[in-house]
Amino acid sequence: MKKIVRILGLMSVFSLTLGLWSCGDDDKPVSPEELPTPATAFVQTYYPNVEILNTVRDDNKYDVTLSNGHEIEFDRNGAWLDVDAPLGLTVPTGFYPSDIDVYIKAIPDAGGVNEISKEKYGYDVETVNGLDLMFSAIGTYLGAED
Repeated sequence: MKKIVRILGLMSVFSLTLGLWSCGDDDKPVSPEELPTPATAFVQTYYPNVEILNTVRDDNKYDVTLSNGHEIEFDRNGAWLDVDAPLGLTVPTGFYPSDIDVYIKAIPDAGGVNEISKEKYGYDVETVNGLDLMFSAIGTYLGAED
């Protein structure tokens, strides 16, 4: 019986150690009040009346989860990097070039922007129906990703 208890104890320690190791050393939960001012302003502007459920900071960014299921990634200064809506839903508009919306509205059944990320070339956009499109920094269509 002692042997079984010892084995179970070692397994528990191993599981706990593995779990802590996989979380990443740099991830740190922070309160929404610790977000940089531009990040707070972004949430208040584009997600009024939506609660911040979770905020995690690492060395270079903040990951924010909202009560409506949307997730936003901000850089350390509070500029948005990625905005992601739950499957089948769209992100708000107005914080990226309007030409992106014009282009996507012309695609039958695109359904709008489900996720948008800033990239070196401009923006990577995933539509509600799963198209992965690339746009320049000013919103000019560049092509589709496979």
